[in-house]
Amino acid sequence: MSRGSPGGRVLVAAGAGEHAPRQFLGLLDVRLVEGIDPQDRAGDRGCDLPANELAADVHRVLELDPDHVPGLALAGSFYLETPGMFGGDVQRAEGYLRKALARDAHFTRARVELARCLIQQSRYEEARAELQRVVDEPRPSYRADWVVRHRPTAQRLLGEIRSKS
Repeated sequence: MSRGSPGGRVLVAAGAGEHAPRQFLGLLDVRLVEGIDPQDRAGDRGCDLPANELAADVHRVLELDPDHVPGLALAGSFYLETPGMFGGDVQRAEGYLRKALARDAHFTRARVELARCLIQQSRYEEARAELQRVVDEPRPSYRADWVVRHRPTAQRLLGEIRSKS
């Protein structure tokens, strides 16, 4: 992996001495706040990080801090977006996302991803409830992301599953 790639910067930071965990987790936070999704890192927008390297990065974050909410959400997104033949697992994704929400109920990115897990499992009533919570969230952890991305996505998904039971 090249040092100039998104994953390269994270791994270089992770090996940067006693402050590495904080730097590593900080880079992850920046990626999530900037709206860089795991599937983007896996190649959808030109990033060069294969799924197995992304999985290693995700698990490294959780080794450093098992309760890191953005890391838990990233793990959930990874297992949701990765095809099953490459390690994806919707139930595992749901577990990570529920754990993230147990630690920060206002982390709307995790709630939208949880709703997507529920939709994939045809659990539409539960998905609608989660999406409505995103739309109605009074104190999102990352307000700008909620305004620009999460609330509109939740509204769109609610419309898509309105007639499903």
